[in-house]
Amino acid sequence: MKTTEPKSPTSPAVQRTSTAMPFFQPKARGEGFFGSNSGQKSFFRSSPNLIQMEPSDCKLPKISSKDFSKEIDALQKNGQITEAQAENLMEKYGASQKISRCVRAWVIHDLKTTGKQSSGSPPVIPAPAGPSSVDTSNNSRASGRQAAAPPVSAAGTPVALPGNNDAVYQTIEASLEQFLDRFSNISVTVSWTETTDQGTMKRSEIVSVHPPYYIARKGTKTREKAEENREDARKEIKTLLKEIKDSPEKGGMGIRRALIAKASPEDIQQILQQAADRNLIPAGKSRNRPNSQDMQSWLETYGIGVDCSGFVSQAVNQMMRDVVQGPLSKEQELDVVDIYSGNLEGGGTRFKKVNSPAALRPGDTMHVGRPEGAIEHIRIITSVRTTPEGFIEFDTAESTGGGPGSATWRYEKPDTFRHNPLKKLKADQTWGTGKKDNETITYGRYKQLKTQ
Repeated sequence: MKTTEPKSPTSPAVQRTSTAMPFFQPKARGEGFFGSNSGQKSFFRSSPNLIQMEPSDCKLPKISSKDFSKEIDALQKNGQITEAQAENLMEKYGASQKISRCVRAWVIHDLKTTGKQSSGSPPVIPAPAGPSSVDTSNNSRASGRQAAAPPVSAAGTPVALPGNNDAVYQTIEASLEQFLDRFSNISVTVSWTETTDQGTMKRSEIVSVHPPYYIARKGTKTREKAEENREDARKEIKTLLKEIKDSPEKGGMGIRRALIAKASPEDIQQILQQAADRNLIPAGKSRNRPNSQDMQSWLETYGIGVDCSGFVSQAVNQMMRDVVQGPLSKEQELDVVDIYSGNLEGGGTRFKKVNSPAALRPGDTMHVGRPEGAIEHIRIITSVRTTPEGFIEFDTAESTGGGPGSATWRYEKPDTFRHNPLKKLKADQTWGTGKKDNETITYGRYKQLKTQ
């Protein structure tokens, strides 16, 4: 198998005012990412005026839209960028755009580096360049050519993709990045009254929350505890829980799914905002208002969250809507409420089996089978790449005990899953075992995503 470059999602062209390093530019198609045979990564090429940037390699910590905003604020306060530039950056790379968290990290990294190296005016960041295309023949992302526009079809029409599917997998990757960002950063406004020497003042702040992992399966301790807490709750909380279940016609929210582990980010936001406005969320010790941890605990207490299948099915529906660019037909859309991890497994009714690591693509599911009676698990693949060594690496998103999260995995043989140990990237950047001996891993592709 050919050695190919790592993926390179939407790569912003960064124009500097420094004459020594005027701009970032994606490397030309076919260029190696590693220097000759030294084995050491280098972002520099022969030209002294070019720096090669690989945002998808993501050696930097990924930055969510919320963290990106904080970093921009700090840069603006430190005089590294102007207020106008800060506003411009937020408009182009903020939460309203389908911008990879890796790209946000590289933008901040470049701004900080430029601020230290250049004594002139701050760098100017133009709008993101058009997305690069995906070479599905070798799982690498090519950054030297412009992608075609995503396909458009009417609701109910199977999604017909271009022959090499470049634009579609690019759209899916961006869609899943945005989906994970939405689940990880749910904004709730907390208001309180503060008494000072100058008098009484009303204040407010925005708290970012993510939904907890909640398993609503009958007989589980999490469900039993949640039901017990709901029964023992005070009157005002019982009223809110009833409103969650009741239809809008009865004065309710009509989001019962949030109580059976299928909550969406919008569901969580609506519920928490109502709870905060009614002062139903107790603040921690020595605080006069609830913070993110208090809200997380409140959701866990009453069993409001999302399980693994609820998370992945919503992700599949979101990526399909973004590919179709419109509403989905009944056949195209997964029923988020009536679904479990087995429905999302490759080889089943809705998902065909993926037979080799090299065939994995963004949007595929990763099903973890376990012994009978144990709860199985499901993840969704958000990006795939081939390393210079020919290894297949991919990222996943999932709902876990710590909330929505991501992980990186590797297969060292591209052509088969047999006798090919799955490895997982650990926090110390070393590779560990990716599955337990009693687990089976199966990959699936949604059949409604028609590929050529």
